[in-house]
Amino acid sequence: MKNRITKLAGVLLLSAGSVTIASAQVSQKIGSNPFNISSSAALEIESSTRGFLPPRMTDVERNAIVTPATGLIIYNTVSNLLEINIGTSLVPNWKSATVINPSILTQTADYTALETDYTVLCDATTASFTVTLPAASAATGRVYVISKIDNTENLLTFSPALNLTKDITVTSLNYSRSFRVQSDGTVWNIID
Repeated sequence: MKNRITKLAGVLLLSAGSVTIASAQVSQKIGSNPFNISSSAALEIESSTRGFLPPRMTDVERNAIVTPATGLIIYNTVSNLLEINIGTSLVPNWKSATVINPSILTQTADYTALETDYTVLCDATTASFTVTLPAASAATGRVYVISKIDNTENLLTFSPALNLTKDITVTSLNYSRSFRVQSDGTVWNIID
């Protein structure tokens, strides 16, 4: 009988300990001073000689992640950018978490804008051409500055068309003009 009570007490203590452990939040630190942990960090990595290396993968590998958590971070080896899922696990929305200095480039022929582009100067002096923007659904919030810098009547065409208002779209220009466009996730809008 005494043996049963001892075993029962042991099981109850283990159970209580398990409950306590399961409900506790643990902070972890990797580094030279493991006892000096930031109170707001669940994980802290400290080093003056090494960096943090997130998982590296292609677009295809990233898109194969089953229900990626909001806030999940990867390094995309195709775009060479750090990316974070700002969507939900059911509807992921991968965005660049990398701050890139705005680029400026001049184009004189058909061009497809890249995620790393910012200002695209379009010189249609020699011939008309088209600037193609990414699908608005894949570029929510992205901004481009587009400028037709020549004084010819050669056309600068936009693909897809740009919304000037909810009822008016701009498909091409044949005069000098600069404007910023931004994707709302559905269309590209001229914002100024």
